[in-house]
Amino acid sequence: MKKIHFSLLSFLILTGCGENNQNIVPNKDNTLFIQGVSVNEKVELNPAITNYDLIAYGNEPTETVLINLTGQEKKLLGSISLKPYSNIASLDYLVWKDTLNKALTCLPILTCSDGTTYKIENLGDKFKLSFDLNQGKSEFLLPLINGEEVENRVPVVVSGNINFMVPSNWPLFQKDRFSVIKVNDIAIDGSIFKIIDFEESKQYYNNELIYTTKKFTLKKNEDISYLSIIFYENKVKSNALINLVYKGGDFTNLEKLSDQFWKEDQKNIEFNLENIELIDHTNNRKLNVSVNVNMPKTYSDLQFGDQKIIMLPIHNRYIATVKNDQKIYNLGFENSNELIDISIIQELAGHLSVKTIVGEQEFMCGNREIPCSGITSDSDRQTFYFHNVKAGANTLNGMTHITGVFE
Repeated sequence: MKKIHFSLLSFLILTGCGENNQNIVPNKDNTLFIQGVSVNEKVELNPAITNYDLIAYGNEPTETVLINLTGQEKKLLGSISLKPYSNIASLDYLVWKDTLNKALTCLPILTCSDGTTYKIENLGDKFKLSFDLNQGKSEFLLPLINGEEVENRVPVVVSGNINFMVPSNWPLFQKDRFSVIKVNDIAIDGSIFKIIDFEESKQYYNNELIYTTKKFTLKKNEDISYLSIIFYENKVKSNALINLVYKGGDFTNLEKLSDQFWKEDQKNIEFNLENIELIDHTNNRKLNVSVNVNMPKTYSDLQFGDQKIIMLPIHNRYIATVKNDQKIYNLGFENSNELIDISIIQELAGHLSVKTIVGEQEFMCGNREIPCSGITSDSDRQTFYFHNVKAGANTLNGMTHITGVFE
């Protein structure tokens, strides 16, 4: 699947903690102050030229705000992470100046949340988003200071605030944006866990497939566990490896499994384990797992030009996304020689548009105002039909069915 990636490889990473520099008093809205040894930066987010993209996955709350500032003399790009069901946020990175030669980073995400909070207020026809920053663990990335290359770490403190408003009718603020996949729970050592995510991946060596992993993310209250089934290529299903990451332990099966424990076709997965014993050899612990899952799959039968394209292994969480006023299904495909990303977009006006990315080329069919000619759907917007949908010199034909999201 195509995910959001931010490349910081061109910058020298500098880490550490810093002391607040009092040369600048942070008292202005939409202004950030980045201060430390040899660093005293003031970054203004002019509301007239600042764009904010709010991102959410599935039916979850907003969890990312992307910042994009463009003008004749300035460029800025940034990202803020929001911790769902709390008021905690973190400015994960910020890049600014004409040449993009100065940057602030705090990765992995949400690791600089101490002192930074956010608030979303319902004002009727609009929502107001407010961020109050006082981050003392950020990292300052700066290739040059006073014309000289930096070798030492530059600790900084980030302070200031960001405020902006967005329309309240965006699907971003709706709770049930996408259809929900109904599946049974999984029992681990007598405790019941819900499936909240499913991911499939393939491991290759010298261009040969070695094994395929089917990974379930499980949740009980605040406890997260991961149950993986690893199928080795050219071996029978009974030789599959069951791996469970649970309460600090890494559990695996010793005995062979029934060949019937996993049944899968284009549209469905049946997964059954009855009281299978798993062992954590490191900590000498044992537990039992029971599974009785019948799970529908997302599937496609599509042609790009005169070639059939094959859907890539999926990460369920990133299939259904909301960006501001758009509900988006993201799917990845390949043919004999290239990768193809297809996004099916439900616009706020109710019609559909399609974005197709082939290599470095991007093609749009339709937009926020104009429907894409050639794409239709069933009433619940889960099965989509392509009839000569234009993508540059090629067309898309066929169908795709998207099962929905986990609760």
